[in-house]
Amino acid sequence: MTTAVIHSDKNGIVGFEISGHCGYLGDGYDIVCSAISAMSQMVIVGLEEIVSIDAKVEIGDGELFCRISDMSRCDKLEKARVLFETLRLGIINISDQYPEYVRILEKEV
Repeated sequence: MTTAVIHSDKNGIVGFEISGHCGYLGDGYDIVCSAISAMSQMVIVGLEEIVSIDAKVEIGDGELFCRISDMSRCDKLEKARVLFETLRLGIINISDQYPEYVRILEKEV
């Protein structure tokens, strides 16, 4: 099962972490894992290349962490929040379709 944790502060989403393998199908065929991986990596690319925000990113085997440490001082806050919220809604959509393979949690930081 893949677990997605959405990190929020009093102003909204500041990051996320994704861990685990879905196990929907074998390596190279797991459309559920691939969809979540592609969406989360798209957000990181969007933050760095489009919005020009340096996020703390850590990638390991079956793990991905992304967080912006100080959103309160970010002059591009709204664009970052749109990317994070889009990811959250995308993962909720996948979780609704494949509840036995994806779980989404929200965590106040």
